[in-house]
Amino acid sequence: MPPGISGIHLTDAVLITVGWTSHKSPATASLTHEGVRLTEEEEGSAAPTQGD
Repeated sequence: MPPGISGIHLTDAVLITVGWTSHKSPATASLTHEGVRLTEEEEGSAAPTQGD
């Protein structure tokens, strides 16, 4: 990862990246592609199913 960017490991994959300012404060936080994929999977499995 580029300088000033760190990853947060919530599983074996990096799911969130954080960009830091020069004052060591978080400037940005974003989901990685893997984080988006896992979020979409969870949302899909949590969606209510319609009965017949």
